[in-house]
Amino acid sequence: MKPWLIFLAQLKIIEAILDNGDANTLQAFCVHYPDFASFSIDYHGKTFLTKACARPPEKIVPVLHVLLDNGADVNDGLGPFTPLYAAINSVQPLEIIDKIVQNGAGIYSTVVHSAIQKERLDVLLYLLWRNQAYKNINIKTQDLTKYAQESDNKGIIAVVERFVLDQEAETARRERKGKTKGWKQV
Repeated sequence: MKPWLIFLAQLKIIEAILDNGDANTLQAFCVHYPDFASFSIDYHGKTFLTKACARPPEKIVPVLHVLLDNGADVNDGLGPFTPLYAAINSVQPLEIIDKIVQNGAGIYSTVVHSAIQKERLDVLLYLLWRNQAYKNINIKTQDLTKYAQESDNKGIIAVVERFVLDQEAETARRERKGKTKGWKQV
């Protein structure tokens, strides 16, 4: 069979699973074809997981669990084509956001900005404090402040302001600690 026919058949199977929210069929495919969960769909880096994350959560959450439990690549894709970005924009539950991050997804300013735009306070809290705990430097506090102010959401603004204050305090603490190190006199 020609490779492009196999590719088209796989695409049809993926679309059927996504359209029907069929987690059982997906699990059966993953058992027999372990790489199926990480299937890349196009040249933009869009994957099976990204397409699933972009679906409404009502029917797709069980499919997302199967994909994530079977090693779907959580970092495949660019910009809005990453699974985490798609999950936030499609208002997937926090349990899915957490599972994507636990599986190694990078937390970048685009996903945090998306949480602000969607006014996902639960996701914003999770991403910012998880980011702070792991000292991920991919989020600029001045950008966050601007995005939060543009949202005009008092809860979002308060969370971002608290995060920025915490970041500034941590930076000052590290700088003080670095200045006190030196040679001890004997």
